[in-house]
Formats: sequence, structure tokens, C-alpha cells
Amino acid sequence: MTRARRDDGGTTNGAAAARLRWRCRRGVREMDLLLLRFLEQVFPGLDEPARRRFDAMLDEADADLYDWITGRAAPPPAYRGLLRRMRETTRTSPPGGRQRRDLASSESCMT
Repeated sequence: MTRARRDDGGTTNGAAAARLRWRCRRGVREMDLLLLRFLEQVFPGLDEPARRRFDAMLDEADADLYDWITGRAAPPPAYRGLLRRMRETTRTSPPGGRQRRDLASSESCMT
């Protein structure tokens, strides 16, 4: 089995990384941006159980996932920590320093 070296210093199976990247593409631009940013910035630092929860979370319906991320609905307890970190990631500026609208501004359902 070949392993691809990542810039973050971790190793990951190239096929598994490509599969996760593909699963983060939901067909809705906002969801794609949120999930791909999380995958690139946070996922490499997660422990294995959190990585499995993220993979399982990608099996959820797009509407549910979007509602959980934006705080419109309370997420299942297993996903709360991941979603909290995802929301924190959306608050950073995108590359190039351009400001953008915070898609996940509500904190009501994330506690």
C-alpha cells in the first residue's frame, strides 16, 4: 500500500483522501466550501475516532448537515464537536484575505 505524504506532516492513504475529498463535494457551493475547508484545515489534526465520525457525518442528508452547520437544527451528539470546529473554521478569512459572510453565525444549537 502506498502512502502519500501530506504538507501537514501526517500521512494518509491517497485513495482514502481522494474519496473523502469527493464526498465533501455536495453540489451546493456553500456546502462544498464548508466541508472542503474543514477537510483541508482541521481533518489532518483529528484523531482516528473523530475522522471516522466525520466520514459517517458525510453519509447524512445535505439538508440536515446544512441545518446543523448553520445552527438551524440541533445536531446529533456524536457530531457536535466536529460541527463546532467546522463552524469555527468558517469564521476565518479565505485565502487572499477577502472578507466573506459567515454562514454559520448562530451558536444556539451547538452547545
